[in-house]
Amino acid sequence: MKPDTNSVAAEQSSAANLAASQLSALRRDLDHERAFIHTILESIGSALLIADSGGKVVRANSVAHRLLAVGEEDLVGESLWVRIGAPTLTFDSLVEPRRFESYIQRREVRRHVSWQISHAVEEGLDYIIASGLDVTDRDEMLERMQRSDRMASLGTLAAGVAHEVNNPLTWVLANLRMLQDKLEGADLELVDECLEGADRIRRIVGELMTFQRQDGKNVARSNPREAVQAALSLLKLQLRHDSRIVEDLRDTPDVGLDRWKLGQVLVNLVTNAFHAVERVGGDAVVRVTTRTSADGGAAIIEVADSGPGISPDQRAAIFDPFFTSKPHVGTGLGLFVSAQIVETIGGSIDVKRAQEGGALFQVRMPAYRGEQRARSLTPARPKLRVLIVDDEAGLLRAINRLLADYDTTTAQSGQRALELLLEQRFDVVLCDLMMPEIDGRELFERVAREKPEMAKRFVFMTGGAVTDRVRDFVERLVNPLLPKPFEMSEMREIFERVASSA
Repeated sequence: MKPDTNSVAAEQSSAANLAASQLSALRRDLDHERAFIHTILESIGSALLIADSGGKVVRANSVAHRLLAVGEEDLVGESLWVRIGAPTLTFDSLVEPRRFESYIQRREVRRHVSWQISHAVEEGLDYIIASGLDVTDRDEMLERMQRSDRMASLGTLAAGVAHEVNNPLTWVLANLRMLQDKLEGADLELVDECLEGADRIRRIVGELMTFQRQDGKNVARSNPREAVQAALSLLKLQLRHDSRIVEDLRDTPDVGLDRWKLGQVLVNLVTNAFHAVERVGGDAVVRVTTRTSADGGAAIIEVADSGPGISPDQRAAIFDPFFTSKPHVGTGLGLFVSAQIVETIGGSIDVKRAQEGGALFQVRMPAYRGEQRARSLTPARPKLRVLIVDDEAGLLRAINRLLADYDTTTAQSGQRALELLLEQRFDVVLCDLMMPEIDGRELFERVAREKPEMAKRFVFMTGGAVTDRVRDFVERLVNPLLPKPFEMSEMREIFERVASSA
């Protein structure tokens, strides 16, 4: 029987439609699978590159494109090993997954990447899978933590050294000043020279305390323009023949820093500027400017150079301790110390791009608003009763001699001072913070509990707060604090204020 032509055609059409439907479904499934795989690849936080057995890249996710700073078209077909910084690896060496570290230069930034390389087999085809994690930020965080630990250790060491030096230095200065008032002629000149040397020691030790937390009780005063002029006169003596400083020094208000510290800030900035200029060659020219802010409330110092400038990624780190862009030159502490000095009075140091094309450092400091301290003060009332508490016998004797016009009592331990304070009344208690057994903090707290009216009569002195407990106490302290070595006029002024307000 002859088959029905129409029936055969209908069956063929039905089969074709079914095949087309199945093919369409397969295409949809394939598209869905591709989209699913793409979503997974893009959702991975690591850079992912897939290469054939010859090491040619066949696919990569967007994280890899950003990390390697290349487009997809430029990456496909490239050598995987060259791109990830492992030219010695081959497919045959991947017997098992391998881990390695590499550094990739991306424009001006060098990135640290941790890679894991493995191979996969799919339908008889060999593939290499490279997964890379950018650990640059982690490295920077760890480095900052290590720097912080080093600075904490350095701060503790500095505080200990300062405390041990400041105690004997205080009575040396006190005794020299007594001799200064009694001697004349050549003998007086010798004492003046000794005082100058001792004062230099005091300043150097004071700078060690930069590595400690600041207490913000700065009472110095100076004019930035004058301080800059003095510092530049010294710097010019050290310049090379092809180096020069262009000055534009205008009037500024006074600020709450002494001239020596301001000079240190300027020397650090100008020295950095000349180092920057030397890197590009030619004449070394640095421009230094002083002026008053538009609102009149701040003094501004600017140091500009024509060097290579500072890259954006370095700007965030240049004020960190030990950071340096000059290998084997300096310690990396200059800008850190300068920023610490300026910040103690509420100032700031910012870095911008200079007109010359290099870097411009701008120091902004609030104008001094405090009252000037009287040059010489004598007790407003005779025979104030003063208790002096310190474990250093030499210091007790020196201060006791200087306060001959006061009714003084000395105690060489916190325990002895406690006994005297519970038995007698004093107008002022000059007490050291760091002492064995009962220190100044504990003495103050015990007296405040048993004779609270005496607590506000305490005036503390310190050669440096060494322990965290004492530092925390100082930060919460409302009583006057005298850093050793101190000026006798300053101490007398505080005594009068405490005695009259208690």
